[in-house]
Amino acid sequence: MDVSKSEQEENSAGRAISEMIWSEDQELLVPFRIDGFDGDRRLRFWLRGDGFNMTSSPYNGYAVEIKSGTDEIQLINRVDGSGTIIAKFDHERTNDLQWLRFKIVDDQISIKVWNDDQAEPNRWNLVQEDDSVTGAGRLLISTVELSDVTEGGAFEVGPIVVEETDEKTELESGFSYNFVGDAGDLWDATKFISMSTRDATMELTGEGTGRMDIPVNTAFANVIADMKLTKNQELQIPFQFTDLETNSNPHLRIWLRADTVSTTISPVNGFGVDIRPGQNRIRLVKAVNGSNTWFQDIDYKGTEEEQMLRFKVIDNQISVKIWDKKDAEPTDWTFVTTDNSVDRSGRLMIGAYEFGSSGAEVRLGKILVAETDETVQENPVEEDFVFEPRFTYEFTGNAASSWNEDIFSVETRNSIVEESGDGFGRIDLGENQHDYARVIPDMLAVKNKELLLRYKIDEIGSSRTLRLWLRGDEWDSNTVPKNGYSVEIKSGFNNIRIHKAINGEQSEIARFDYPRSNEEQMLRARIVDNQLYVKIWNSTEGEPYDWNLVYTDEDDPFLEEGRFLISAYEFTDNAGGAFSIGEISIHEILEATDDTTEINNEGETINVTVADQYGNIVAHTSTITSVAGSGIVVPGYGFMLNNVLGNRTRLAADEGEPNAAANLMKPLSTMSPTIIMKDGKPVFAGGSPGGLTIPTTVSLVLLLHLDRGMSLPAAVESARLSQENRIHGRTLIEEWFRDSQEYKELLALGHKFDVSDLTHGIGSFNGIAFAENGEKQAVAEAVRRGGGSAMAFNLEEETKPTPVGPKKPQPIPRPEKKTKTTADGIVFEEKGSEENFYLRNGAVMHIQ
Repeated sequence: MDVSKSEQEENSAGRAISEMIWSEDQELLVPFRIDGFDGDRRLRFWLRGDGFNMTSSPYNGYAVEIKSGTDEIQLINRVDGSGTIIAKFDHERTNDLQWLRFKIVDDQISIKVWNDDQAEPNRWNLVQEDDSVTGAGRLLISTVELSDVTEGGAFEVGPIVVEETDEKTELESGFSYNFVGDAGDLWDATKFISMSTRDATMELTGEGTGRMDIPVNTAFANVIADMKLTKNQELQIPFQFTDLETNSNPHLRIWLRADTVSTTISPVNGFGVDIRPGQNRIRLVKAVNGSNTWFQDIDYKGTEEEQMLRFKVIDNQISVKIWDKKDAEPTDWTFVTTDNSVDRSGRLMIGAYEFGSSGAEVRLGKILVAETDETVQENPVEEDFVFEPRFTYEFTGNAASSWNEDIFSVETRNSIVEESGDGFGRIDLGENQHDYARVIPDMLAVKNKELLLRYKIDEIGSSRTLRLWLRGDEWDSNTVPKNGYSVEIKSGFNNIRIHKAINGEQSEIARFDYPRSNEEQMLRARIVDNQLYVKIWNSTEGEPYDWNLVYTDEDDPFLEEGRFLISAYEFTDNAGGAFSIGEISIHEILEATDDTTEINNEGETINVTVADQYGNIVAHTSTITSVAGSGIVVPGYGFMLNNVLGNRTRLAADEGEPNAAANLMKPLSTMSPTIIMKDGKPVFAGGSPGGLTIPTTVSLVLLLHLDRGMSLPAAVESARLSQENRIHGRTLIEEWFRDSQEYKELLALGHKFDVSDLTHGIGSFNGIAFAENGEKQAVAEAVRRGGGSAMAFNLEEETKPTPVGPKKPQPIPRPEKKTKTTADGIVFEEKGSEENFYLRNGAVMHIQ
């Protein structure tokens, strides 16, 4: 078949239709030759073909496609006139005569190619399952020239034999490879249907292991095992990283149920284990139709010691365990989870990629894959493996030290991400166009959140961008995730831009003017459903009340959960420069109210203050700190222990510092329930929720009420401020504190402030004031955190408790409330009133 062409002709082609009885299960045997390697000519042998729809393709059919310009052979299909590459395998081109055997039986497609001077091999180059083309068809042959060469070229085809067959290709179940051979030998290509590299080598070590050497940035290697397609699989493999350096960031991904290569180290579909020693992380990742998503994540201490991996996928259960090879295999699994995104048969795929600048080497031992249907009994996952839904980080490290690798996943191109030693983290971009850095903090994906941070543009000019992403999922390009919203700060323009990424497509959706400055700035960004709020101000000034931008995304908004991501990019050559980021604080917005600038914080820390007519007083602050606390329920009692040590863990202090987690340490707690007595009589009781703001809330109310003589209601309603002794030294204040003389005087002295919304709170106090005449005044917030509850009531004499120990509460009939409420919402008890109680949101308080 000659597909020569003149310079004026395009897409020269030839095609032939066989005169044969149509059949469904067919096997083709044919010799062929490629006469020249220039251009981009394609020779296609079609089975189950019907009739030509295009120049070289039918409406329906499967084809083996042989190329003049590439050392690979593809399996393609056509379904109702649309085509897809189903699979491919490497095959070295030659001008010598070759043979093709191509077989389709039911949904199994088998291909093998070999040279004429060799015996036909037993091994098939490709065995693939696909059911997109069913029904009878016939043999079609076509050729096409797709390049602009002037001379074209030819393929030669010898005697053609097509037979009906019902004999499927039998492959052994599972896979095994033990890397036997001399040092420097290549991996055995007959064990893999696909092997690809870029700036990498795959050789034997001579010690029973195979090495993937990925010595430079973006180097990669991948293989797909030649094995029977199976759904339920279990893998065991030793692995080891060597030559790890400071700037090494290798990723090793090992996949089950993989089909064909989609990107450098990922298939189109499959479940994978992603091992990252440079980031001290291991992730479970899934590929679905070419899109990767990670869905489980744990701490993993990067090491050059040899490790073992056991990886099992049974139906919708995925199980992983990793341990040191020198140790016995542990009973517990590192991960046990379920996911039904990839419900199909596949193979083993292994890929390695270097994201850093120093390179590294991955060594693999004997690979064993077996079919299995034995599921795993789930074991509890340690709470340490779960990220907090809220995130706070202060840059407390020394100058030139790396960002905390336990907290941040950092990837760069010719750029440096390090601490500056003055409370900032610095992103120093390289001087070349397209140099970048990107960072993922470890936190749970949440939908509605608010971000507060400090930043500086260290050098004004050129064209650098800092992007702060909300609802980000995974990186799709250098500095853009597949989905998310970003606030973009530019070194070369006096404006702030808002970008949206949807399925990898990025667009600008809003902007507002803001002058560039190398002075420290504050940024608050909030996203609630499809509404975005952004405000920026100079850190030497108070926070403005108004937002710079309030934007409603009504055009295909991205409403899924996501994380906070950071990226920076250099758009010009011979430039370079840096951005600095200060303390990062992220709050999850649990529930949007009618006014989306407010947040409902119900369901967190609570404080209850109670006093009865017999002199009993209780001030009780209850918290489990984070969602589910420590995750431990006290056996037989049904309540959960908190994880208050979270205030002293790595988010707040590095190892070795006084507040770092250590054996036998006492918990650092902000809980401050308080009772004050004078001459043996009570004068004050109260407390507050509010995390790190609790101690200042309680102490401010105390000072105003007892020292300055304010009534307790007036003290509670006064503006608050909270100094939490953070590294940046800033004081959190409420909006109306800026109207005070004290605020102006503190500003003049150089103090710096952040303004808090009420709903993010500086506490939410409730308490009781005790008068000398024995009367009690119950007080709670009127506005903060949606308002609190204050009440007073008497119990009849017969309900007086007796000193006989705990007593089971008895139901009390609903009485008529006997209370007195003032105009400002303060509730007083009435002497001699009937027994009564207060009901709020279905909750009943009984006192006996």
